[in-house]
Amino acid sequence: MNRVQNIINPLPQKIAGVKEPVIRLNSETSWQFLFETIDDIPTLTSDNKDYDFTKLDSKEWNYVIVPGELAMQGYDIDNNNEYYYKTTVKIPEDYNGKEVFLRFDGVYSNARVWVNNTYIRSHVGGFTTWYCDITDTVEAGEEITIVVGIADLEGNSTGLYNADKSTNQRDSSWASFYAHHNICGILRNVSLVAYEECHITDCYCQTSFEDNYNTGILELEISLNKVSTDCKIVIDLKDKSGKSVANGEMKYKNETKESITLNIDSPNKWDSEHPYLYTLVMSLYLDGEEIQQNCRNIGFREILFNGKNNTDHNKIYINGDEVKLRGVCRHDVSYKLGRSMTREELFREIEDYKKCNINFIRTSHYPASEDLLDACDELGVYVEQENAICFQGANDCEIYCKPEEYLSQATEMIQRDCSRTSIIIWSLGNESSYEKTKGFKLEYDYIKEVDKTRPVIFSYPFTLKSSPLPFDIISKHYEQVYQKNFLGHVSMPVLHDEFAHVNCYELNRQKYDSNVRNYWGKSIKDGWENIYDTDGALGCAIWVAGDDVFFLPENVKKRWQNHSVAHATGYGEWGCIHDVFMRIKPEAYLTKKAFTPVLVDIEKCIHIDKKLIIPVKNRFNHTNLNELVIKYKVDNDKYQKVDNVLDVNPKETGYIEIDGINKGTEILLEFYDQHNELLDLYKIPTMVKDIPVCKEKKVLIPCIEDSDKYINVSTENMIVSINKAEGSIEKASIDGETLITGGPYLHISGFDALEEKGKVTKIYSYYGDDCATVLIYKRYREECDVNYIVKIYSDNRIETSYCYEVLNQKLKLDKIGEIGIQYDIPNSADKVTWQKEGLYSIYPDYHIGRLNGTASKKPICEEKYGEKPFCKWEESSKNYMVFNDDENSQEMFTNDFKALRENIYFYQVVFEDKKSSVRVESKGQLAANIINGDESYRLNINNLWAYPELNYNCNWGNDSGRDIALASGSVGSSVIRLTKE
Repeated sequence: MNRVQNIINPLPQKIAGVKEPVIRLNSETSWQFLFETIDDIPTLTSDNKDYDFTKLDSKEWNYVIVPGELAMQGYDIDNNNEYYYKTTVKIPEDYNGKEVFLRFDGVYSNARVWVNNTYIRSHVGGFTTWYCDITDTVEAGEEITIVVGIADLEGNSTGLYNADKSTNQRDSSWASFYAHHNICGILRNVSLVAYEECHITDCYCQTSFEDNYNTGILELEISLNKVSTDCKIVIDLKDKSGKSVANGEMKYKNETKESITLNIDSPNKWDSEHPYLYTLVMSLYLDGEEIQQNCRNIGFREILFNGKNNTDHNKIYINGDEVKLRGVCRHDVSYKLGRSMTREELFREIEDYKKCNINFIRTSHYPASEDLLDACDELGVYVEQENAICFQGANDCEIYCKPEEYLSQATEMIQRDCSRTSIIIWSLGNESSYEKTKGFKLEYDYIKEVDKTRPVIFSYPFTLKSSPLPFDIISKHYEQVYQKNFLGHVSMPVLHDEFAHVNCYELNRQKYDSNVRNYWGKSIKDGWENIYDTDGALGCAIWVAGDDVFFLPENVKKRWQNHSVAHATGYGEWGCIHDVFMRIKPEAYLTKKAFTPVLVDIEKCIHIDKKLIIPVKNRFNHTNLNELVIKYKVDNDKYQKVDNVLDVNPKETGYIEIDGINKGTEILLEFYDQHNELLDLYKIPTMVKDIPVCKEKKVLIPCIEDSDKYINVSTENMIVSINKAEGSIEKASIDGETLITGGPYLHISGFDALEEKGKVTKIYSYYGDDCATVLIYKRYREECDVNYIVKIYSDNRIETSYCYEVLNQKLKLDKIGEIGIQYDIPNSADKVTWQKEGLYSIYPDYHIGRLNGTASKKPICEEKYGEKPFCKWEESSKNYMVFNDDENSQEMFTNDFKALRENIYFYQVVFEDKKSSVRVESKGQLAANIINGDESYRLNINNLWAYPELNYNCNWGNDSGRDIALASGSVGSSVIRLTKE
């Protein structure tokens, strides 16, 4: 090991004679904020920066929450100015004779600290840990006043940090620009910490293996700030039961840094599937008395890369096993406090990732907090820890930061987290140009000097011209999910650490069709299968895990960018797991299914002589399938355990055999891990069931009455009245209840001319062999001719076919998402019910992609701006990113109700004031939903549909569906039926 002295002291668990060596200063009631600049405050370059803050006591200091963004608490921070927090703290009596520090875990973006009016230090960077030594400024038993000056650096506006307005300012993370508002504030924990005069300043732990992974090696390098004549550290490594499994002693004489190596027989290994942690206890003794004790979790984990130990150069190995990383990128987002999250929220976040079969996170685009890393260590998630460098010199962005700022933050990140078991990759930063600053080289050289056990990644690698390459893993962003040839590399692993971007920017489709989220599932399914099967493809990180939405108070401005139509701001609802309230989104289940570690190909199941044979592929990295619990039930019978234990190693396929299965039954198969967490489930039919389409009845042909103004077609209990001047159904009713009030209308998304009524050029009716037929010819704005053929049957079916011709040859429509027919229906439509095909054989009961179910129009709870609703995502209706204030004040459909149901067998609209309903019928070829119109609703029936929104500016690499062309002569048809419930 080659280490430099650490500047981030590890927090102690015990200090001799001190009851609380670490006191958290987080509070909702003790910190005050002055939303003013101070004219006579010492400048950044003043020789004496002390300042008498008591003369400001009469100013308007308001209580604020720490940690938390100031903007989210109503303070519209201007850039490059310095504003001020203050709090009072009583130094405990038992801190007498101790060294006393303030510890900040994240203050954005620049900070200066005063204690009792004495200037202590400044700091640059908003997401790393740093200390203030206040020993000489405080007295035990006395109250102190802490003042923290904070500034959000961006742009060329005049302020303390740009007094002469001569330069552009910018934090290297560019986090305020990224968040669409100024995130300035104390964002993470603040602590008061006591140490002995002689104390531990660094503990670097490195684990490896010998004897074919049967012997664990623990190398420790522990530094002190000073040494005395009789100084030693006693090491004790304990297992989960508290039993000591290894111990040793380190004596310090002339050097402040000492090392020790401990061997452990047959240790429990740590990996993402078996996150076994030992407790390392380090007790510092001086003159025979224990003066400090530090404890930390340690997992035995070894990373092999760059062909070490004769492994493949284009793969990464953990504990000898090749790994595939099933991951997400993630941000800190709280609906209350912005880029500030509690420990409880962070643990829940990782717990939900694990439930979705995620084994990897990228901490885009700044280092994760220790709370999040604790969760990853304990729950088993691999981490790419990224320095707070973003958009520097690439994507048309300039660089205004000093190279030293890159290095200082990398140093703080690595020195705090170098012993973290879960961290397996260091990232130099996000989407930047390597050659335009020497900052990235400074980072890389430092990392390789102090930590040779982990690989390094850099995005964008294509900006490099120099050699040797400053990375061990190739980073790729938004490769095509279906392009296998570009997913791997022969000499270096490829990590797609931004992949399969969730839709967020195209707001219009989100307004009326939430199924864009369900359709995305095909991209991650196909994309992950291709990555898994591709040699040299290390894995992926979906962009991104949680929605990036900030409910700014009314008086706080959006800044820098805008991706919303209302006052909420941020990049938007791009989360594949959580919305901003940490509710589970539809994409979460799709991620879980795509990332499944137990893959069953239902089409390859075999049913012979009452025996069902099910092939199961093991897509774990470290788990044999014999560690799982497998259950099944036949139809609605009781659950049973699979008797034959599957001895199947990772990347191999085995077979489950279940006896006594009759043909025509349905099997629900479930896989659970050793902690009884559901990994995946499958519904396996033993025969193809009939498609549920109503049978046609041979009855009399409907009656036609053709007058000057109307064509009326009647059956036994249905009347369809077509207005000849409009070329549209004016009323279609059954048993006196009107269900259709307009249409058919050809709908081609983006074709504005079709949004008008059109001019009828010809309309007539006639009797067909078994139906009444009405032909309608319409022209729209001299741009399109449409022929409608409406056939009405005695069983109350209305079949509409269309053919269109584009007259304007210069007309070009990009990104067509829908072609089909629409009808006006009463706005008393209240529920929809359906049966359909889907990507998977089974979905949760609440999921918008479920194969059958009922969705209600009305939300079940009240929703207000910035307040967490007490209902599922599917049950919500309001949206303060997608809808403006006027729209949110009107009637809104729930996310479940407005989803386009694809590949339907039927889609039935139920009305709250009627006993009849409208039913769309298909053989799995149509899609349908309801769109909220001005005076009525539109029943939207698509023959063709796609989601070009999933490839915003064609850059996201998703499968957005077929390319739909505007082609003259194109035809389509649909069937609706008016029916009694």
